[in-house]
Amino acid sequence: MNVECHEVMESLRIDADIPRVQWTGLNAAWPAVQGFRMDRAPCKNKVCLAKVPHGAGFTLCYICTTFKDAKGRLPTSAEVSRLMSEGQKLEAARAKAGPNPPFGDCGRREDFFPVRHLMHHLAPGVLLCGACIMQLKTHGVMHTPEEKAKLVRVSALISRRRAEEVLCDNCAVPESSHLTRQHFYNTETGQVLCSACDSYRHFSPPQQRRFLRKIKTILLLIKSFELLC
Repeated sequence: MNVECHEVMESLRIDADIPRVQWTGLNAAWPAVQGFRMDRAPCKNKVCLAKVPHGAGFTLCYICTTFKDAKGRLPTSAEVSRLMSEGQKLEAARAKAGPNPPFGDCGRREDFFPVRHLMHHLAPGVLLCGACIMQLKTHGVMHTPEEKAKLVRVSALISRRRAEEVLCDNCAVPESSHLTRQHFYNTETGQVLCSACDSYRHFSPPQQRRFLRKIKTILLLIKSFELLC
């Protein structure tokens, strides 16, 4: 046990008027750095998006400093990319994109998702959401314009669901109704439909007539039940 450390921190705690903690152990020492993130300056190499190390006198990141010491010059953009780790490349792409960037494939912004964006080796330097990464893993290509439009509209439906009651664009039944499952976006019609309306579209004319009769019967039963109550 480092008694001197605790004594020094206890003295500083009293001088700084910091409340005394109830637990014991090293966490009671109130370390000055732990839990804080320090902003670092960008690398002075214009083609590099990395950050310089902490400390006075540093103007280049570790990669550029090491490269310059060995080669006598700063690395080019291609050389920086080759020397960077995957984590450094992701950090550099995020720094270049700025806060709350749109994803490079579908265009949806990062604050819509509970997790941060990632990259895939088939699209270096491009920030992607989970759906776009799965698209690359499965098909090896980016989404088509039609697929991107679908993703954006599905996201819009999710945003609506968070803020308001979602109604079926065809029959106006609310999503909270027990008569239907969760509404969804239909790519063929460009509408938000309940499960019943979407199923109805695929029925033959005789099936549609039977379906409508069944719906009318259900609605009459519900109305009768409400009157009895």
